[in-house]
Amino acid sequence: MESHTYLFLFVLQLVFTVAVLLALLHEKRLQKQLEKKNEQLLTELLNLRGEIQAMRSTYLTFTGKIVRISVSTTTASEELKKLISATEKLKKELERIKAVPFQDHKETTSQAETVVTRKSDVKQQSQEKEKTTNGCSLWTFLKFMFFFLSFCLVHDNWGGIKNFIRRLWKK
Repeated sequence: MESHTYLFLFVLQLVFTVAVLLALLHEKRLQKQLEKKNEQLLTELLNLRGEIQAMRSTYLTFTGKIVRISVSTTTASEELKKLISATEKLKKELERIKAVPFQDHKETTSQAETVVTRKSDVKQQSQEKEKTTNGCSLWTFLKFMFFFLSFCLVHDNWGGIKNFIRRLWKK
């Protein structure tokens, strides 16, 4: 009987050892799964951190552009005010130039028929004088200014606008 007792204890020890080994294997499997899950979560966390940094830089870039646009808009409105005042001065100068030859011519003419024919001649002469004095008519100048300002606004070239307006004031 002693041999059966030893055999029974040996089998019991063997079963206990197998049970413990199975528990350890199961625990290792769970630990590996947790490590893989942790690596995945860490990778996702790093990706999210990178996305957050990219979003921050985009936000800062966007905020900087908004600030530049608001500054550009303020500068543009100031420059447009200057341009409008320069255009008004040019209009007044043009009216003065148109009025001077017409008054001189009216004083020299004596007959009504010649005055009518001379008025159209005076208009043509004043237009030709305007073109030779300014290099172009007022309408052509205004069209050019519109396209020039549009170009400068699109290309954010306020230095060009300032220089152009300064040259206008010097003339």
